[in-house]
Amino acid sequence: MVIVKLGDIYEDVFFHPCLCLGVDEAGFVWGVSLIDGSHPRTTDLHRSGKFAA
Repeated sequence: MVIVKLGDIYEDVFFHPCLCLGVDEAGFVWGVSLIDGSHPRTTDLHRSGKFAA
């Protein structure tokens, strides 16, 4: 299982590398894009298929 925590870099569903600014218990992460600075960039880790549960 991959665990994303505050300060980690993760890839969102639009393939942006993002700096993680928050994580909740349901598996959602949010952050800011390192490509264009857009925010919030949210990803549901369980439903996106990017991370194994």
